[in-house]
Amino acid sequence: MVTHHWANRFRDLVAAVVADALHLSRWDSVAEQLGSGEVESLRHKLSESGTESLQYWICALCINQHASICGNSMGVRDTVTGDVLPFCDCSTPKYFNDHPVECELNKFDLMMEHLHRQYAQDFLQVVAIDQDFHLFSRAWCVAELVEAHNSHLDQHVMLHSPKVLEENSGRLSHLKVEDCSASRAEDKEAILSKIGGADDVAKFNDRLHQLLLGSKGLLAGWLDGQKMLQEVGAIAARARSRSEASREIEV
Repeated sequence: MVTHHWANRFRDLVAAVVADALHLSRWDSVAEQLGSGEVESLRHKLSESGTESLQYWICALCINQHASICGNSMGVRDTVTGDVLPFCDCSTPKYFNDHPVECELNKFDLMMEHLHRQYAQDFLQVVAIDQDFHLFSRAWCVAELVEAHNSHLDQHVMLHSPKVLEENSGRLSHLKVEDCSASRAEDKEAILSKIGGADDVAKFNDRLHQLLLGSKGLLAGWLDGQKMLQEVGAIAARARSRSEASREIEV
């Protein structure tokens, strides 16, 4: 199952998925290859690695949008033209939270539980983090992260690059699910109601911080590497300073 931000570029989402299939930990190079049209080269790499038949569940493709959101673009604009996106005028009935049984948007936890039970250890979560870390501002995505963790799923984090992590990781320490957004207010209310009262939300946030930033969290390896690079940089800077000071004394 791929957790992703809907405003992410589709190319970047595909890059994160392909990078995961190639057992990479970052997707920037794959995005560059897709952008330059090197699709066949990537297909060949997937074939060589024996992962071309892996299946990924992506909500944007697996949920019937005609039974939910296609009738209203909710003011979202095309990122290129700036125009409000067109909406679909199909006759398919639209079901939201007010029809909990028919709705396809409110069952991510049940879906994850079912697939985990159906495929046991072969089912895992891929966290496709966009360059701006907007994924962590969405209530649905945050809820999926914690649900996967609570279900003891393996979780693969796919980052663009260490530079992007360095630019955005500081915001995660202040992350709260109640501050996250959703396209519909009803969706956010439904997510918070599943979590519980104020104390439950506070505990949820604590688990979320540990999940992301704890010593065994999803970003632990990346953050350790980032810290090591910073320390190496500081050592190098001190060495340069001592060397320059030594030259000045000699002069």
